[in-house]
Amino acid sequence: MKDEEVRSKAIGMLARRALTKKELKERLIKKGATPVQAIEIVDEFTRKGYVDENSIIDDAIRLGRESRLIGRFMLQFELKKRGLAQEKIDSRLADLYPTSDEYPIALNFAERKMSTYADISGEKRYQRLSATLNRRGFNADVIRKTLSDLNIEPFDE
Repeated sequence: MKDEEVRSKAIGMLARRALTKKELKERLIKKGATPVQAIEIVDEFTRKGYVDENSIIDDAIRLGRESRLIGRFMLQFELKKRGLAQEKIDSRLADLYPTSDEYPIALNFAERKMSTYADISGEKRYQRLSATLNRRGFNADVIRKTLSDLNIEPFDE
């Protein structure tokens, strides 16, 4: 594949979705570019600002907090899976999603979810909501505080 074809494919990919360096490189190779071509294009596009991993992290954190209502652990997992450096992720999370902000987000999600568990009482409701919050990446202390503040106890009668 010629360099111009690879460049054109890369532009098309980035026009559809913001990609990390790792994602762009893997997709270019999958589309037929050689590893050397893929690395060169990724480096070129990074220098030109077409691949901006910091903005990808910032957007993911903003979406996770405001729309998806997920915890810091889930965000870390998803961003790491996309090939982003742990140091960058930790730095941006510390700035944009401090641990103190996790509780209100978990509470907001749990309040929305309560209607789903309205007909379930006691221990089952506690277990289900606790597991749901855990799967969304909230830590155990936040989960306990959230459920306690909603008066959902593990051993209700």
